[in-house]
Order: sequence, then structure tokens, then C-alpha cells
Amino acid sequence: MYRVYDLHAWKRKEMYEFFRTYDDPFFGICTSLEVGALHAFCKESGHSFHLAALYHSLRAANASEAFRLRIRGEDVLLFDEIHCGTTVLHEDDTFSFCYIPMAPSLAEFERLGRDAIERQHRSRAVDPNAGQLNLIYYSTLPWTVFTGLKHAKRLQREDSIPRITFGKYSLQQGQLRIPISLEVSHALMDGVHAGRYLEALQELLLHPGE
Repeated sequence: MYRVYDLHAWKRKEMYEFFRTYDDPFFGICTSLEVGALHAFCKESGHSFHLAALYHSLRAANASEAFRLRIRGEDVLLFDEIHCGTTVLHEDDTFSFCYIPMAPSLAEFERLGRDAIERQHRSRAVDPNAGQLNLIYYSTLPWTVFTGLKHAKRLQREDSIPRITFGKYSLQQGQLRIPISLEVSHALMDGVHAGRYLEALQELLLHPGE
């Protein structure tokens, strides 16, 4: 469900209109987050680290109004809930995409995620849910500790779906850390919103069982 956002009452209206004209209004941040607590929690409980990271990332995104805004035509839509679109690697090193709905608990999200990934391994449809707006596009690069990343994208001014990529976690100065790349539309949010999202996600990763 969604409602059409009241642009005239939006304090960012002028910034929205300014960046709305850009051919590529996305800005990106690359940083790393501490995931030692999440890793230990998943090891002890048997949860998938990958799906747990996606779940907590979605929790942080759904708690932010800015991350639930999308552009459609001349309207800005505010969705009630945002879901997951993620890459799936196949045995022959090709990949496609699958979609996992948000869930009220990690256990339910993991169940839905495992089912969705298994279906995608069977179907291999390149993009079976193209056109859905209430998503975040996720990728995972578990082979590298990256410090920068750029996504392929069509230069369409209506494109407003955030992209989040996780890399390979590694031990750094006594902390288990994972690189994360975040790309979001400057028409819909600013650095303060991206920064607060990353702070909220870090807090969830430090307390994954709560």
C-alpha cells in the first residue's frame, strides 16, 4: 500500500525539483559496518548470515520514511513497506534476481527467502518482477573487501530505487567488518538520511537477537 506524497507540504520540495532534472540523480556512499555480533548470533542460532543481513537492512530502511519514497511519473509515493530484490548466483556462475517480501521476524523472512531463492534457481528468469517500486535492490560480492562500487543503471529520471551491496567480511583491527555500498536518489533524500540509515543499521547489527 502507498499514498501519494504531498509535495507542497514537503520541506525538501525545492531540492526534489532541483535533483529531479538530473540525468543521474543518485549519490553513493561506501563504508564498512561491524558484524561480529551478527556473525556470532547466526553461528549460534543456525540462521543464514546473508539473509539475516538483508533482513536487518530492510528493518532499518522501513524505519526511515525517506527510504520508502519512490517516484512514479509526476508523483512521489510513500509506501507502507519496502521489500527485498536480490541477486542469486547459480551453479554455472550466471546470476538472476529474486524477490523476498519483508516479514515480521527473521525466522519468517529466512523461510520466505530460502523458498524464493530455490524457486529462482529453478526458473532462472532474468527479472521476474520488473516494474515493482517498493523494493531495495541488493547485491552481494562475498569475494572482495571493496572500498568503492558503481552500479549499472539506465539513465531514467523516474529511477528511484536504492541499491545496497554487501561485500566480504574480514577482521580489521580486532573487529569483524563488512563493506557496504549505498546508492540512493538525491531527489528523495540527502546525506543526512543516508547517514542515519547506516547508523540505524549498525545498531541493529550490534543487537541482532533483539
